[in-house]
Amino acid sequence: MCLKPLDFKESHKKSEEFAEQPEDPLPPPPPPPPPPPPPPPPPAAAPVLPQSPSTPSFHLSQIDARFVDPSIGLLMPPLQTPSNLAVFCDHNYTVEDTVHQRKRIQQLEEQVEKLRKKLKTAQQRCRRQERQIEKLREIVQFQKEKDILAGKGYVILPNDYFEVVEVPA
Repeated sequence: MCLKPLDFKESHKKSEEFAEQPEDPLPPPPPPPPPPPPPPPPPAAAPVLPQSPSTPSFHLSQIDARFVDPSIGLLMPPLQTPSNLAVFCDHNYTVEDTVHQRKRIQQLEEQVEKLRKKLKTAQQRCRRQERQIEKLREIVQFQKEKDILAGKGYVILPNDYFEVVEVPA
């Protein structure tokens, strides 16, 4: 996890510097030998410590109070202001997450297309069935009118109400 100031110009310059450097065919020089061990500490009787090179070269009064947490006295990262934007650059998540989101978006778009095709075919089937129902209604209506004009009619009665007697013709 790292907080990095958003500075396009600086990162662009760095990438150009890397592109301009030719590759050396020679192997890099060996690393310098490790420094000698530090001298033993002075006796405990010396209360004043000399300033070592690891001590910062600035005085604590020079630290901006906005960057110090007053409760514990530690340096804090700068606040996020419009003039000082920082980018959360955990590349393990941002780059892979973007690729994953693009794949997921593409899958969802394909799924939407499939569902649109299914909806279209279902609507066509529904329209065909409605036309068939309308034709059947017209046929039934025509039969009723034809039977009324001819004086013929049929009545369907349940078997348990009436006894059906066959009349010889």
